[in-house]
Amino acid sequence: MGFYLKNVSNKELSVVSKIGGKKIIKRENEKHELVLGLNPVIDINGTPLIPSAVKFELVKLQPGEATDIGYKFGSRKLLQNISLTYGISDLYGGRFGFWNGQVTLSKVTLGKRGDCK
Repeated sequence: MGFYLKNVSNKELSVVSKIGGKKIIKRENEKHELVLGLNPVIDINGTPLIPSAVKFELVKLQPGEATDIGYKFGSRKLLQNISLTYGISDLYGGRFGFWNGQVTLSKVTLGKRGDCK
C-alpha cells in the first residue's frame, strides 16, 4: 500500500516520492500519528554525506497532477488508527530543489490500487 500526493498549487513542484524515515508519535486518547519523511543526514567524522538526487526519486508535478509515494505499510489495521503526515524537511539547503513542508491526513481511507482512476 502507498498513498498519493497531489499538487494543489498553481505552479510546478518537484516532490520526493521515496520515503526514507518514519516515526510514530503516540498520543493518549487520540489517534497516533505516523510521520513519513527523509532519513537524517549522515555525518562521518564531521563531514556530511550527501546522497544522490536519484535516491529521492524526485517527481515534477504540474498543478492538479498527483504521484504515488512509495512506502510499504506493515499493517492495514495500523492505518485505521492513525493520522498520516508526509513531512519533508530540506536537510540539504535547497541543493536538490524539492518542495518541503508537511501534509497531514487525519482520516485514512483504505482501498486497492485498482480503485484509483
